Amino acid sequence: MSLFTGKEDRAVETAPAMMLSQEEMFVGGDRQIIPVSSNPFTWQNMTGKLCLAVISGGVVNTISISRDGTNFDALGLLSGCYVIGLNDRVRITYTLTPPTFTLYPL
Repeated sequence: MSLFTGKEDRAVETAPAMMLSQEEMFVGGDRQIIPVSSNPFTWQNMTGKLCLAVISGGVVNTISISRDGTNFDALGLLSGCYVIGLNDRVRITYTLTPPTFTLYPL
């Protein structure tokens, strides 16, 4: 009997604890090379996961990101690693030689 309500106590069922293996905790996915084609090139993260984008090489003018596909913010760097959120977009403008765009799902 509960001291507060005067009613009979009921057992509360809880779900069993889930134990994940290290592989399940850190499932990211395979490395992918994304072909940089048009200029400017825009890629949208439709993977369903956060992604690490590695942009290197080529003759890059700007790398920008956007949440809405309309307003792009320049990152101020011409290469590097960037975490790309779900549905975010990366825009790369380049001259002559396109960069390599490598994607690692996190």
